[in-house]
Amino acid sequence: ISLPSFKGSGIERLFEENAYIFFVVNLAILVPLLGVLGGQFNLFTAHGMTGSAIISLLLIVVFLPSVVLSLLKWLAKLLGIGKAFDGLVLVIFLGVFLTYLFNKAGYGVLASSYEPAILFLAALLVTAGSVAVILSAGMIRKLSYFSLLIPFVLLHFIFVSPASTLFEGSGQMKGVKPDSINDTPVILLVFDEFSGLTIQDSEGGL
Repeated sequence: ISLPSFKGSGIERLFEENAYIFFVVNLAILVPLLGVLGGQFNLFTAHGMTGSAIISLLLIVVFLPSVVLSLLKWLAKLLGIGKAFDGLVLVIFLGVFLTYLFNKAGYGVLASSYEPAILFLAALLVTAGSVAVILSAGMIRKLSYFSLLIPFVLLHFIFVSPASTLFEGSGQMKGVKPDSINDTPVILLVFDEFSGLTIQDSEGGL
């Protein structure tokens, strides 16, 4: 689609009215998910997933929620509650993203048992203020153009993050010859969610 044909067309109007959903939904779902899986990608290797299978799964995560919500928005507009639906979507998904962001950036800063509640309250206040500004200033249409940044999040995960090794051409790896296999038994102990400090002495030894 050329820029002149896109500008002022029904496609542009459809994009500006709905693409913000794609943006905020993936801020709340895709960004935290890839933030975790970028360094802890053993979830994929444990299930023997290939690079193409991982990409297919991520594309489902990226598009399915947005498509469902876009259909719900169309229904909300028919019922005359389109603006209320926009506000609800913004509150929920911006709230989730900001809560994640505040906890990731601020965890451990406040030496208090009330830190999670404080960070949640701060995220809630920022969410309410942001949604109020977006709705009052009619910024939803402009917000839709930020959805064009989401593909770069995926590309970063595939090519730059530690998980990028999953997408390298493993098909050309040379197999190990049977006569070179070492049959030495190996015992692996996995302490899942277990604090190593409980088995260490004051000097750090076991």
